[in-house]
Amino acid sequence: MTPFGRVLKWIGYNPTQVKVFEEELGDLPTMGSATRSEVADVLKMYAQRTASAGRIVSGLVKTKRMQALAHWVRDFRRVGKEVTIDGLEEASFLNAISVSAERAAAREADRATADARAKEASPGKLGSEKEWEKWETRLINQLSILQGVLEVPLVYVIREDSEVDPNATYETFTEECIAKCPLEGPFFEADARTVHQLIESYTTGENSEVWLKKIRRHQNGRMDMEALRSHYRGEGNQTRRITDAETTRDTLYYRGESSMAFATFLAKCQRMFNLFDQIGEPYSESAKLRFLFDKVQSPELKHPLEAVRTVVSMNPDAFTFTSAANHLSSLVKPRSKRELSMVTTADIEKAEIMKDGKIYTGYYPNWRQISKENQKLVIAERERLEKGGKSGTKSKKKHKDWKKTVKGLKKKISALKRKVKDGGSSEDESVENAPDEPKNDAGNAFGGRSEKAAKKKKVHNN
Repeated sequence: MTPFGRVLKWIGYNPTQVKVFEEELGDLPTMGSATRSEVADVLKMYAQRTASAGRIVSGLVKTKRMQALAHWVRDFRRVGKEVTIDGLEEASFLNAISVSAERAAAREADRATADARAKEASPGKLGSEKEWEKWETRLINQLSILQGVLEVPLVYVIREDSEVDPNATYETFTEECIAKCPLEGPFFEADARTVHQLIESYTTGENSEVWLKKIRRHQNGRMDMEALRSHYRGEGNQTRRITDAETTRDTLYYRGESSMAFATFLAKCQRMFNLFDQIGEPYSESAKLRFLFDKVQSPELKHPLEAVRTVVSMNPDAFTFTSAANHLSSLVKPRSKRELSMVTTADIEKAEIMKDGKIYTGYYPNWRQISKENQKLVIAERERLEKGGKSGTKSKKKHKDWKKTVKGLKKKISALKRKVKDGGSSEDESVENAPDEPKNDAGNAFGGRSEKAAKKKKVHNN
């Protein structure tokens, strides 16, 4: 019995029916091109025949199994394998096609909202080189939402590894499909053209367009992505990434929520690890943990950090960077609403030039990557510090002038009050002709020190 005949028998057909379907449907690979509706139509046609014409009533169970069979055969195509029933028995086969049917139902539900989600995930235009990393990440995310001809996420078209590792293991079947879906054939060509159209819309009119002009005629999204990666990951950009990674490594610290949120600190750590991965110098898990231990200098996390360090020293596999970071995150006290209300967008944007709560005026290895506004702030702070001596002298002189002015005004007020009390002349005359009075005269009108001294003397004489 052929493999297809054995499968039909496991589905529930008798030998006569198996022979009819083998002649009608062909073989197992042919079933991979049949849709659910086509399978249902064929079975319905046989059910409507007369007994003498070879009527075959499949019923609901057999119909669903035949449709699941078509999905199961296509699953082999999705991972670039030839369909086979080697190692399968009736029970294991029925379980396998049932799983394939569930995957198909999940893909269909996902496809219903894919367009709306993909639109929201659009990476936008690829402008400057500084935007490349975020743009690439967002494009990968968008292509992970959209499905190709074989219902595999289109991100498989731009995967970096063209060679399939036969010994690799995958957490999900979708992940395996992305890693193994063939990069040739009519299905791939159709998917590559779709990806090209998306990349074309994101690069037209931008500087990135020049790197795609020579290969535009191929309408191949994989070729487009290889050209963009070759440029943006080239020697010049490689140097910039190394500088960014080393700057983060040398300057990044977490001293508390008031200076930097712990979530922001962890995000910067992960970005640095990704940069070192890209330049071929990946951090090991133990190196990531050592970096975390060295860079977290918050008094609030001192004791929990020491506890984690002690556990890791006794059992290196007890914590990964992620689990240790999650543990510490749960112990960080959130900032109060009052503190958060005082943090503005400008404060966040200035973080790249702040050090120990002040604008850093030293050397910046990544000066060109700093925003124009922050560059102006650094330059202004440098100029202010250079002129600090002169401006300090001017401030002292100005302060003395004000003290002298206030002293003169006090004298005039004192004289004015004395004249008014004695029933003297007009205010103008009193102020103009007022002699210099001692400092405590103003207080005498209200029982000041002189009046108290006189009373004390009188009591003493009595």
